[in-house]
Amino acid sequence: MKFAFLGADSQTLALADEILRSDEHALVAFFEAGHQQERLENICGFTQSPHWESLIDDPAIDAIVIATLSQDDVNRPELREEQLRKLARGSAPLMIAHPACDALAAYELEMVRRESGLLLVPFAPDWRRPAFNALADLIRRPPQWLGDVEQIVWERRLSDRSRCSVLSHFSQDAALVQRMQGDITKVSATSTGVDNESLALANVNVALTGDFPALVRWTVQPADASSAQITLWGKHGKAVLHMPAAPQPWRLETDGETSLPQQWPAWNEPRDQLELFTGAVAGKPIPTTWLDACRNLELNDTLLRSLKRGRAVRIGNESAAETEIRNFKGVMAAGGCVLVLLVLLVLFLGALSDGVMSGFRTQDTYAFDSDSGQNGSASAPASRTFGQSLWRLWLVIPFVLFLAMQLLRFVIREPGKKEASAPSSARPPPSE
Repeated sequence: MKFAFLGADSQTLALADEILRSDEHALVAFFEAGHQQERLENICGFTQSPHWESLIDDPAIDAIVIATLSQDDVNRPELREEQLRKLARGSAPLMIAHPACDALAAYELEMVRRESGLLLVPFAPDWRRPAFNALADLIRRPPQWLGDVEQIVWERRLSDRSRCSVLSHFSQDAALVQRMQGDITKVSATSTGVDNESLALANVNVALTGDFPALVRWTVQPADASSAQITLWGKHGKAVLHMPAAPQPWRLETDGETSLPQQWPAWNEPRDQLELFTGAVAGKPIPTTWLDACRNLELNDTLLRSLKRGRAVRIGNESAAETEIRNFKGVMAAGGCVLVLLVLLVLFLGALSDGVMSGFRTQDTYAFDSDSGQNGSASAPASRTFGQSLWRLWLVIPFVLFLAMQLLRFVIREPGKKEASAPSSARPPPSE
């Protein structure tokens, strides 16, 4: 299979190295590598291609890998969204790292995918690691020495704490939390320096709650080398999963009296992702779909909103059918309101024009000649005054009164905080 890369980051660079070592695949082109261009050129042995539009419907390319935004393009997310829209209408399957776009653009790609039938595979590292399966078993079927899991503390130690790096790790870890626990329904993020988003994300602390009894806390910590640690706090004990950087093995330490640290050999993450993607192209099921990736990106947007507002934010996990029904109801309600407003507008304008113009209409009066039995000459026209036609404005008057009532809020003062609630010391004690 012939691959092409759009963009480059640490994860896709490792994937490129794995492709070049493979006898079944080849990397034929890459575009817009940013500050990773020199490193990717050293890995591939050829220079960067100039125009990414050549990727669309190129018969020489079998698959496209799309990396996260580089630091040069992080402030231009609309560029990557436009690239994704055009490539999703092509013919080559896409493997997309997160966060490549926001949730709204991801759901738009999901609609395009349903229409075109193109394969979109999210870049989901660590999803098939045996260590997470062992951790999930401890959560779902806790042994007696551990007890029911009440808290899960997920510590991410990152050497790169940029916006893209933090959001990428959070979306991947939150996806694993949902896989082991259940749907996340509320996100509460706290940090220092909230006015500076990059600084806030570099020290963010997130609390995740949902359809599971345990509280999940996800934190970012500075480190020279990237690693992670998950601690399960049970009712009677704890279990700690140490996740050092490759090639060191992962190990699970428990408080069991007879249990020994369980270890897993070094995991070749790029090879696993390559096998997962090629299997998806061949028609095999994948553990996470593009719709799952959309919901994970929604968690990223919820994290940013919670960080900005300084409070917990709820998210909705709806099925496709529920979303379509909600959209249908919304469209019908909006259409009905527009129709009613148009009818009222026509009646309003009709009553207003009739009431105003009737004051300027004239009616000729004729004198009757009794001798000849014929009408005489017309007398001077008698004008109908506006006051006499005021009753024709009966439909306009309620609208005017309603608008006039809106001015009452400038007349009636709201009680201040001191008037609304007196301090506890000023309140009389309860009668005995």
